[in-house]
Amino acid sequence: MWQQYMDFLHTKERRPSKYRMEERDLVNWVKHNRKLINKGIFKESRKEKFDELLAEAAKYQRVNQYQYTDGSKCVRKKHKKSAIDLSMEPKDLWDPA
Repeated sequence: MWQQYMDFLHTKERRPSKYRMEERDLVNWVKHNRKLINKGIFKESRKEKFDELLAEAAKYQRVNQYQYTDGSKCVRKKHKKSAIDLSMEPKDLWDPA
């Protein structure tokens, strides 16, 4: 399963999605192993190899439209609404030129 996950990372250049059924097994396998590590049951010899897998997976972070690949966020500028000058005549506002 470790090799399947690594092959997936290198061929697709992204992490497996929990929403795609064909990728769900890989997601569940990683999630199960993380739970074993948190409980302290995971073997040390396997933990080194699993940490290598997690380091490789960290290279492929999910990126959306508000976040760049380096982790910095996009800041949207808020535009100030300009007030309408009511002292002008309507004919002055419309310029057919």
